[in-house]
Amino acid sequence: MDKNLALTKTIVSLFRFNGLSIKGDACSYLTLQLTPIDISEQRIWLEKIIEYLQQKKALSNPIVEKSHVITAVEECCKLETITTDDIINIIDVFDVPEFQYSSDCKKFIPILKNNSFLFDLAESKIKKFNNRYMILKQRILRHELLSTGSAKDSMNRVQIHDIDSLLSCSSKNFNVVIFGLLSQLEEGKYYLEDTTGILPLDLSQAIILIIFLKQSWHVYHNGLFTENCLILVEGNFSDGILHVQGVAMPPPESSHLSRTYFGDADTFGKHSNLPLKTSSRLLKMEKDNDEAMIVFLADIWLDDSKVVEKLKLLFAGYNEYSPIAIILMGNFLSKPYGNKHSHILREKFKELAEIIIQYSSLLRETLFIIVPGPTDSPFPNILPRPSLPSFIVEEFAKLIPKSVFGTNPCRIQYCTQEIIVFREDIFTKMCRNSIYFPEFGDVSVHFVKTILSQCYLVPVPLSICPVYWDKTSALTLYPLPDVLVIADQRTSFNINNNDCVIFNPSSFSSRKYCFKVYFPASKFVEDSQIVEEQQSPD
Repeated sequence: MDKNLALTKTIVSLFRFNGLSIKGDACSYLTLQLTPIDISEQRIWLEKIIEYLQQKKALSNPIVEKSHVITAVEECCKLETITTDDIINIIDVFDVPEFQYSSDCKKFIPILKNNSFLFDLAESKIKKFNNRYMILKQRILRHELLSTGSAKDSMNRVQIHDIDSLLSCSSKNFNVVIFGLLSQLEEGKYYLEDTTGILPLDLSQAIILIIFLKQSWHVYHNGLFTENCLILVEGNFSDGILHVQGVAMPPPESSHLSRTYFGDADTFGKHSNLPLKTSSRLLKMEKDNDEAMIVFLADIWLDDSKVVEKLKLLFAGYNEYSPIAIILMGNFLSKPYGNKHSHILREKFKELAEIIIQYSSLLRETLFIIVPGPTDSPFPNILPRPSLPSFIVEEFAKLIPKSVFGTNPCRIQYCTQEIIVFREDIFTKMCRNSIYFPEFGDVSVHFVKTILSQCYLVPVPLSICPVYWDKTSALTLYPLPDVLVIADQRTSFNINNNDCVIFNPSSFSSRKYCFKVYFPASKFVEDSQIVEEQQSPD
C-alpha cells in the first residue's frame, strides 16, 4: 500500500507540474496500470502519457478525466507492442501531414485541410513559397552566427536585413546580408525576394572576383545555386541595387534539433498517432537484426533482355539471404512506346512477377516496393506523382502478394528509421540550371549540401520541375530523414551529412548494373554491381 500511495503522490505531483489536474478515478486507474511496472520505468511512462495529452490536444481544459487517461495509455502502449509485421510501412506522400511555423508560439502547428484537390487556388502557390521561407528563416535565426536582433547582438552575430528596410533607406549600406528567394523576373536579371519586397541583384562583381581569385568559395560557397533557391546574399547596397560579393546556402540542421520544435507530432506520415521514431521496442528490433538489408535499384528496363537476365542473377543471389525489401524504381521501359506504353508496361510487369515466383524465399520474405519513374505513369509529369495505375500492376500484385506500389517520392518507415526515395533526375537538372557551376570540390557534395540546406527536394523553377502547389509538404525534408535516396542517372555517390545518409544508386540498366544495399542497423551503404561474365579464351 505504501508503494501505491507513493506512486499516487508522484502522479498527482507530475501532472500538477505540467499544469494539469488529474481526477481521483483517473489517478486510481493510472496507479493500477503502473504498479506492476518497475519503479525506474514508471516515471518514463508518466512522461509519455502527459506528453501525449499535451501534444494531441485531447483536453479542452486542464482537468484530466479517466477517459483521457485510458486513451493515452492505449496509444502509448501501441508503440511498445509493435509486431514484426509492422516494422516496415509505406506512406502515401499525398497523406503527409503539413505544418506551419508559428512565430508567436515558436513551434510548428499542424494544418488541417478539408479538401483533396490537386489543382488548388492560386494563393496556394504563394503559401508554398512562404512556408519554405518561414521554415528556413526560423532555422537561420537560431544559428549561433546569424541574427535579426539589435546592434548589440550584431557585434557578435551577422545581422540579417529585410529587403523592405533596405529599400526605405536612402543612404548606402556596406556588407549587408539578406536572406531571400533567388528569382529571374526579367531575362538575364536576377532578383532576391522575401516576404517584405523584391531587390535587384548585381552579380557582375561576384563574377569578376571569381575570375580574379580563381577560387570559387570566396564568392559562391558550397552548393548549386539555382532559381527558386533560398539563399544568403552579402553585398553593398546603393541606388536600390544589391551589389553581390558573396552567396551562401542557409546552414543545415540535424533532425534531432529540428524535432524539438515539433514536439511529439508525427511529421513523416499518418501511420501512428505517435511517431514510431520514439519506440524503444522498434529501436531494439532494428539494432538486433544487424543482417537486415534493403536493396535499391533504379532504371529497370524490363524491355531489355540483357537487363532481365541480370535481374535473374540478382534474385538468385538474394534468394538464400532474403532482404527485408527490394525497391525497384523506374523508368521500367527503355524508351516511350506512345499509346501502347501502358499496355507494354503491364505485360512486362507480369513477366517480372513470373520471374520472382521462381525464388521461394524472396516471394515469402521480401517486400517488393515499386516506385514509378518520370516516363512510367500515364498521369501528368507533375510532382508528387501517384503510384502506377492498377491496370498496369494488377497482374503483378496477384502473383506477388508482398508488393507495394509507392508514390514518387515514396516514404518508407523501417523500425525507427525514416527513408525517403525519390526517382527524378534532379541532380542533373540542378547542375544544368545553376547560375554558377562549382569549379572546385565534388559536385555530389555541392548537390547534397543544397538539398539539405533547402530542406526541399526540387529547389528549381517550376518550369523545370512542375509541382502541385498544395502538395509541397510531400517534397519537404524538414526534419531531415534518416535516409534520403536520390535516384538520378548521374554517377552514384554515398554521403553522410547532419546524421542523414544520402545516396544515389544511379541507373541499373545504363551504368553497368550498379545498385545499392543499405544496412539499417549500422546505417552502412554498400556499393554493389552485377559484373559482366567474361568469356574464357579458346
